[in-house]
Amino acid sequence: MVNAPPSRRAAPKRTRAYSRQTREAALLLGQMIRAARIKRAMSVKELGERIGASRDLMQRIEQGDLRVGLGVAFEAAAVVGVPLFAAEPSRLASERAHLQDTLSLLPKTVHKRASEVKDAF
Repeated sequence: MVNAPPSRRAAPKRTRAYSRQTREAALLLGQMIRAARIKRAMSVKELGERIGASRDLMQRIEQGDLRVGLGVAFEAAAVVGVPLFAAEPSRLASERAHLQDTLSLLPKTVHKRASEVKDAF
């Protein structure tokens, strides 16, 4: 009789907790993409092919699934004309430049201040 190696159980998947605002934003983006896609008379499959994503992934984007990659969701939005961060896509560069100016005035890293030792007894 040959001893088979013990089967390994898959580690339980951890469910990440997201804030209500995050969940609402993902649902809103998904609905905006879906509405824009339908207005352009595109099927889910067509949009998926256009951005290099499967039909299943496109459905998950439109349902606001937070496990979907940010890049593919943003690409779907861009293809169907959903504005991201600015009403006009041409404004994104100026918005980024403005934010870069703000970031240049802030410290590069944040360090917690050492707490004061209270050793007086």
